[in-house]
Amino acid sequence: MNASSLNRRTFLTGVAATASAGLLEAQGNGTPLPGPSGPIGTKSDRPTLLLGDEAAITGGLRPSVVGDGCKRLQVRNWNTVDDSFTWQVDARASGVYDVTALTKSKGAVLELKCGHQKIERPVATAWDRIELGRLNLSKGMQEITLRATQPVERMEFYSLELVEPGLANKLWQQAQETRSDTSWMRKAKYGLQFHWTSMSAPRHGDRKPYREACRDFSAKEFASLVNSTGAGYVIITTSHAQHYFPAPIKAIDRIKPGRTSERDLVRDWIEALGAYNIKLMLYYHVGHDDWRQPDGWWRSTGYDSKNPKQFLDNWMNITTEIGQRYRDGLAGWFFDDGCVYYPLNPDFRRLTASAKAGNPARLVCYNPWVLPRTTDFQDYLCGEGYGFLKFWEGLPADGTGIYQSGPHKGLQAHTNFILENDWVHGRLDTPIGPPKYPKEQFIADIKAGIAHGVVPSVNMEIYQDVGIGEQSAELMGALRNEIKR
Repeated sequence: MNASSLNRRTFLTGVAATASAGLLEAQGNGTPLPGPSGPIGTKSDRPTLLLGDEAAITGGLRPSVVGDGCKRLQVRNWNTVDDSFTWQVDARASGVYDVTALTKSKGAVLELKCGHQKIERPVATAWDRIELGRLNLSKGMQEITLRATQPVERMEFYSLELVEPGLANKLWQQAQETRSDTSWMRKAKYGLQFHWTSMSAPRHGDRKPYREACRDFSAKEFASLVNSTGAGYVIITTSHAQHYFPAPIKAIDRIKPGRTSERDLVRDWIEALGAYNIKLMLYYHVGHDDWRQPDGWWRSTGYDSKNPKQFLDNWMNITTEIGQRYRDGLAGWFFDDGCVYYPLNPDFRRLTASAKAGNPARLVCYNPWVLPRTTDFQDYLCGEGYGFLKFWEGLPADGTGIYQSGPHKGLQAHTNFILENDWVHGRLDTPIGPPKYPKEQFIADIKAGIAHGVVPSVNMEIYQDVGIGEQSAELMGALRNEIKR
């Protein structure tokens, strides 16, 4: 069996069980699922991306994707010397390239081969960006292979990045110039996150249609509630499982009408929260969860993994219009599912410039989940999960909170996590449950994280008609009294 057919077989049998029912289908526009790609041309303006799920693979490697293949994650089950990744690379010109691996392979020795060149590199960290060394590539086609000569169990691999040294230095400098000051997050001590979406349930009865819920939302009541918790900022989820936005954004309406509200609820949030000097950030999700619906949002976005221009242009049009509309009133973005953006090998300079339109100081992050940072053109780590409260490796002792080394080097330490049962309160006629953490443990963990410079964003469930759980409100009041006394 040749490498191509072996890779396809391995891919189809290694799909995450939660998505297997639909995973063998093509993407909404007919784009095939990931598998062995054709020759990958080197880029002159950004790193060249070699994804694990696009390699010809041998052994028992198992790529993993979600949905229609747009959410592409790491390759798992990397355990033996027989497991390997091979890419065909078409170099636009002869030159030297720095090679970085995004991998979890602590204790292993990795081997990178290209023609007569061979690099061996021991790995001393878990998930990280591992600088493997430099390759000399001749103009035209060549084959690059990665394997572990000394493997360890349960290694994982996401990608290789190839970049000419001069370009790498230029990009690093540009990233530093676009970085925004995160000190206001640290001064805030902590913030809140709310997934108030089209799926949010009220205290009692049926949920209202999204536009009606936006119309009736009491921004002043919400702001007062937030203020009572002591939070210095709020991240509000706009689009999530379903793509809707609580303001009249033309760029969204051009893609698919009916997904915005007539009321500019974002503006009202900014004004109501601003009365308490609380900043507003927005969470944004590209809306791929309705991919099975032929007339849904996702199939209208122009997503095509092989030709992503329309999709990325639509995204930039949306974020630019929102940014220019709210200017300084929008303090930051939380872009979820970085594993949708990164595999497209986009120009992150352009994406982040669009996200900061109207406010160069606006904070930006692309959520990598458990993976290392996928670009330096961002400001803070999303840090999804309670464990990031104690992810202190690489942080300075003075509590300034910027990682000096490791997988998130250069980014502000931050975490967001579920306080109760879920991100969204979506069950009808069901009260919001109690916090999952005992009060003493919760307050101690928050204080320890803050002392190390980690900024926590506590995700609280919220009713569609505003309001939070009574026990959660009591816990956050206790945190306020402890942190801000």
